[in-house]
Amino acid sequence: MYAPNKTDATKYNILFQLLALPTAYKGSEYTYQEHSKTTERILNIAIGDERTEKKWVWHPDLKEIDKKARILPPFEELKKRAAVIAMILEDEYDHIPEEKRKNMEEFVNAAIKLAERLAEIKAKGEKATRHIKAGKVPEFEEFVDAFKKVAPEEMIVRQKKKPSAKYPKVQKQIETEPRTKSLPEDTKLEVLSILQALEFADYSEKAKEKALGKLASMLEELSKEKLTPENLQKIGLVAFAIGLIKRSEFERVEEIKKL
Repeated sequence: MYAPNKTDATKYNILFQLLALPTAYKGSEYTYQEHSKTTERILNIAIGDERTEKKWVWHPDLKEIDKKARILPPFEELKKRAAVIAMILEDEYDHIPEEKRKNMEEFVNAAIKLAERLAEIKAKGEKATRHIKAGKVPEFEEFVDAFKKVAPEEMIVRQKKKPSAKYPKVQKQIETEPRTKSLPEDTKLEVLSILQALEFADYSEKAKEKALGKLASMLEELSKEKLTPENLQKIGLVAFAIGLIKRSEFERVEEIKKL
């Protein structure tokens, strides 16, 4: 499957990463391979053959012509299929309680809006995180609210009770001690998307070289940033993915998904 242009390719890529978030938690029984199948099901059902154009396309990863390529319709067309996508996810994400799955269409619509906004920011060569922290992406807040309505309870951070003032010195130490943060989702999803593309290419040697090149570039960029616990986690994940590809231990993708 290929997007009709670079802008829509970015939107499609971001959207499917966002739609995968309800499955990205430790303990999830929904595997990475199952998510790949869900993505294909969305493309085949929500879009379908009749909405795609069949043509020969040069495959940049394999460096050869893909004679079975299908060109996806403009992203605007996909937006009209939000209700269908929601129905597919309700059926696929059966690990999520039924009462939460009823909110899936709201989640899909919020994901579409955020994907468009993030693609717009990326097209300007700017970092989305800066805009989000500055409160300039209201679509992000809307997405978080919609996401909470479908996310398994294990993913929702509960407010912890305040420690007792009975032992003030201990309390102060606990409050000032830095907390261990979970693995940054943006890096996790970017690494998984690279590995998914590699899977679609049937783990060919050319595709491996392309994936390793992308991961090496990520590693180089991360190494230029200020070293923080969060950045160190990102570096470790990318390095792990590089080693995984070099050793052809693709079954260990599940370990990344469950982090």
